Amino acid sequence: MKLSQIFNDLDHQCIDIDWKTEIDDMVYQLAYHWKVWKKVFEHEDIRSLVENYQSEVPMDYLPALGQELSVHNLLLYQLHTDSDSYRLLIIEMTDKESFENEAKNRKVKVWLLKQSRKKLSSKATRLNLANRLPYEAVQVDDRDMVFYSFPFALQLRLADKGNAILNAKCSILDFRVFPPVSSRTAQLGVISYNEQLKLWAATFYDSKDKTSVRVGKDILDLSDWREVASSELGINSLSSLNWVNESLLILYEDYAWFVDSATANRPVCEKIFSRERDRTNSFAARPRFIRTLNGETYVHMSFQVYHLKKNKLIPLFKLNEKDLPECIATGNNRFTYLNKGRQVEVDIKERKIRSRPVPGQDNSSSIHQLTTKWAVVTRFGYTNREIDILQFWHIETDTWQRLKLGAFGQYGITDVGITKDNDVILAGHEMIFKVQDFFTKLKSFEEMKVEDWTEKWPDENDGSESTGIVDRIKALFRN
Repeated sequence: MKLSQIFNDLDHQCIDIDWKTEIDDMVYQLAYHWKVWKKVFEHEDIRSLVENYQSEVPMDYLPALGQELSVHNLLLYQLHTDSDSYRLLIIEMTDKESFENEAKNRKVKVWLLKQSRKKLSSKATRLNLANRLPYEAVQVDDRDMVFYSFPFALQLRLADKGNAILNAKCSILDFRVFPPVSSRTAQLGVISYNEQLKLWAATFYDSKDKTSVRVGKDILDLSDWREVASSELGINSLSSLNWVNESLLILYEDYAWFVDSATANRPVCEKIFSRERDRTNSFAARPRFIRTLNGETYVHMSFQVYHLKKNKLIPLFKLNEKDLPECIATGNNRFTYLNKGRQVEVDIKERKIRSRPVPGQDNSSSIHQLTTKWAVVTRFGYTNREIDILQFWHIETDTWQRLKLGAFGQYGITDVGITKDNDVILAGHEMIFKVQDFFTKLKSFEEMKVEDWTEKWPDENDGSESTGIVDRIKALFRN
């Protein structure tokens, strides 16, 4: 086709790509539009480039893609547009001079997409990603929601019609073997395990959208599970189920229910809290369950910290946070969480807060208890080379180590769990990985420098000379 014909019909000769499009979708659309060069887009080098730049934004991956196409005598151009889209055009390299002269004559702004300081026809520079860990992997369906309670997980395969969650197909994933074995189960919404009692709790919902809570010993056999909270109480299927010794604290938005001893012959469940939203708090709260090392239970809900005492939520003090991410205990009266790239620690007894910046994080990062010694920072959402996919905090020594993008190829990690064999399961949005002997490998991860806290706090006097922080964390793990 002559260049004049291209400029006379740019709307059809070019393609407009949304600015949020990922590189694999971008390449698919380019290959679909320019079918004549289909074999180029299927070339092994293009595929490897796509994997290498999978987590990058268009402004980073488009020059690399254009550079790699030049190896195949094709040039990738971006044309000016008043929208947020990228208007792209591919021409043969032999037409470069004529095309740019024609664009200049017609006053059309064009940019040749290539990597700086690289000659055309030379291969694109790849990103220097982290060394990949040895792992086994299985794929997760993109219509799945997976709730992990290792060594098991609840998998919801969302329905295409109606209410996607209520009509989902539910399965239990058994990670005691890998790849995990999948077993169909009843309509469950959430599962929670009490290691000390060897007892599971789960929300069950029926076709009328009514939810009950039941407990049982075997997550793979629900036949003898007992109801501890009736469907008449209005509990939501996605409520969080939090064990408090032998009891259950059920939280959802602005409500809380308490099952006083789930192991009793006739357990009693009562609504212990409800809150009316005012005009300034029109959005539902996301309650956060908090346990400190002395075994006390707290709940944060819409700026307020409550103490669970005598089966009631007693307001204590306010935090300058509407919602909290996951929290972990750091003392008898202390807990910590991550927010906007900072680690925040709260002292409940003293009513004070301190914080410090932690590099390689953003608003989607959160901290979780991994073992008695280690906490892990994961991230919800797609990542890039500027954000660590995992960070590990050794609580006693206050030392940090990190894993960067590339340790699991193009994928980030959202959940981490440990099997009884001390293998580690790491789950992302699209893949689940198993790494053997993970904690030996952890010693070789890159060390990370974290700044000092905004305030230096003395160690807590816990009133016990024999019980250390590790022993107290172990006690939390048993509940």
